[in-house]
Amino acid sequence: MNARRLVAVVAGAVVLAGAVAMLRTGVQPPPRPVTGPDGQRISAYHDPALVVPPPRPGAAPHRPGRLHIDARRGGALVSWPPAPYSFEVRWSGADGATSGVRLVVTPATSFEGLPAGRYHVEVRSVDEVGRRSEPTSADVEVSDDVPSWQRGLGFVDDFSAGAGLDASRWRLPNFARQCLRREGNPGPLMLDGRCGGMLRPTSQLVLAGSGEVLGRVVVLADAPSPPQPSPYGPTGPPEDLGWANYLVVGVAQPPPVLTPASGVQLWIGSQGAFLTVGNDSPDRPQLGQRLDGGSPGALHRWELVFTADEVRAYRDGEQVGSADYRAPWQRADVSLAAYVGGDPSWRVGARVGLVGFTGDAPDGRAVELVELVPEPVEPTTELHFAVPAAPTAQRASLTGVLVSPGPAYGPASVQDYRAPPPPDVVAHIGGLPLELHRQPSGYPDDPSVWLSADVPASAVRGGGTLTLRSANGVTFVAVQAELEVTHQPGVVLDVQQPWVDRPAQPVLPTPRLTIRYRERTVTGSDPAPRGKLEVEVQVDGLPAQAVGRGVGGWVALRVELDGRRILDFPTATDGPAVAGSYRFTLDTTDLPNGYYPLVVSLIPERAGLAGTTERATLRLTS
Repeated sequence: MNARRLVAVVAGAVVLAGAVAMLRTGVQPPPRPVTGPDGQRISAYHDPALVVPPPRPGAAPHRPGRLHIDARRGGALVSWPPAPYSFEVRWSGADGATSGVRLVVTPATSFEGLPAGRYHVEVRSVDEVGRRSEPTSADVEVSDDVPSWQRGLGFVDDFSAGAGLDASRWRLPNFARQCLRREGNPGPLMLDGRCGGMLRPTSQLVLAGSGEVLGRVVVLADAPSPPQPSPYGPTGPPEDLGWANYLVVGVAQPPPVLTPASGVQLWIGSQGAFLTVGNDSPDRPQLGQRLDGGSPGALHRWELVFTADEVRAYRDGEQVGSADYRAPWQRADVSLAAYVGGDPSWRVGARVGLVGFTGDAPDGRAVELVELVPEPVEPTTELHFAVPAAPTAQRASLTGVLVSPGPAYGPASVQDYRAPPPPDVVAHIGGLPLELHRQPSGYPDDPSVWLSADVPASAVRGGGTLTLRSANGVTFVAVQAELEVTHQPGVVLDVQQPWVDRPAQPVLPTPRLTIRYRERTVTGSDPAPRGKLEVEVQVDGLPAQAVGRGVGGWVALRVELDGRRILDFPTATDGPAVAGSYRFTLDTTDLPNGYYPLVVSLIPERAGLAGTTERATLRLTS
């Protein structure tokens, strides 16, 4: 045997012996170094005196389930069964000219603005160390034709195809226009829930079908991101509206009938969707039947279908719920609003791609909403509102909400509160009396009164003063007062369009830190005893995806304690990681008392993608 062959045999034996030893002991080979965006090589590292590193998963992720395709005009939604992974989506056109890759953390993604043609889509599961599964694939046919589900709708505005805000199609007060943005041009509208982002069409939903289905409401929309985690404790279950963000699709009987039980609401959230018929609390509505949830970053097709005795909810063509409901109306107003249940300082974006429903098409008359400011604003028995001149007005109507803030009855120690009687209000504009429709809110112990009235067009053409006066002497405050003016045919109003956001680059989500000592969570204000602390790093990616930016990948997790690097955990096995949970042990036994900043950073996969960091401070005591 020559020397070269002997070396080869010995080398092969060493490799085989190493493989057998690894199989017998379960020891995994060290991960390969990865390259950071600055070209730096990052190898696995940990300080053995302080850190026991996170374990690496043994099994590769499972491939996604069967892909479901929902056709759109110039695009499609692709969804698949939920799984405990993130996902990598790749697509390419038949001619190879259009292709791309996208990382998502929910089991759906939508495409808009694609040229007509046939596309091949592949979806792979991605685990917390960046390993990819085998792909699940499907072919998608993108067409410029109107899809079958869109036919028969009298009102349709497709924002993803370039529709704008037209005063003859949308009833939007000026403050609401400041709460709308457009994601690209063309692109979906983004409703900002912090300032009351709302869409209200000028047309009404009409139930007039001749078959089983009397009418439909169709909305292409995603779900807002969940609230930012509170540093003061858990945010509560998704069923608690006080701690969740939703896009609310509402159907309600128009004034003067304002009974809340006459309405239907579809609440679309990232952790679940709900179908509600009526509410019994003005501050925290009770959610009804739970449905399959939405996916932040993906425009699902939601439908409310009305029959003679029920309302059904559909998502992407499949029924996901229903409720007994006999509509006490033939015509109803439709609205979309972003509901903020978390920290209002965090932008809550709900994207809307299309709104459509059965009924009459808009008649071309411009509609203007004027928010009336009361004088004075404190409780009083008489309020005055300045009404601006509208010389081309053809029709006008008034709606408002008044509340009686009267004092509680009985001593404070007894806490016997009874709502004050509602005010008996009369109204006139420029000396002309108005026939007011007055109605209690319908909520228990709610002292507010809802008002509505038709206003003669002649009374607003020259402007003037609207006066509300209490006839029974009960003081009141105007919570809301709105004048809706419909202008004569041919009048064009200059409508401020939503500003356009530049297509945003993907961003990394911020990791979330949880520190425990013997199963007890250690917060920033708590002393941390010396010993072994369990540190969990959770990266879910949802907030970034929900505001339309997309999710970026990262190649390593880095941990520093008191300015010293103690852990590098490379994650790019087959590609960048997307989301996951990582646990490591931090041994503080030999550290002296004091404060120790703990910093966890995600290192992005490429240049131009900013890393993210989360910080905590350990206060070690004896």
